[in-house]
Amino acid sequence: QHWFAERYRLYTAGPGGRLYYGDIAHEPWSLQPAELTIAENSLAAAHGLPAPAVEPVAYYSRGRETRVWPLQHL
Repeated sequence: QHWFAERYRLYTAGPGGRLYYGDIAHEPWSLQPAELTIAENSLAAAHGLPAPAVEPVAYYSRGRETRVWPLQHL
């Protein structure tokens, strides 16, 4: 779970689609298993890839207080 969830940088798009990133800091996530129902999954096909052959893995967290540093152009 740690490798899957602990990322300390965010990415976002601004006006005109310009990409930004920012460093963040927070305590480790407190994760609980979650159930997931996917009605449609077209992400892989949109990129010419086969659909995943395994069931998805899902976790839930109530959230964490997070510090965010100023965003930078990517």
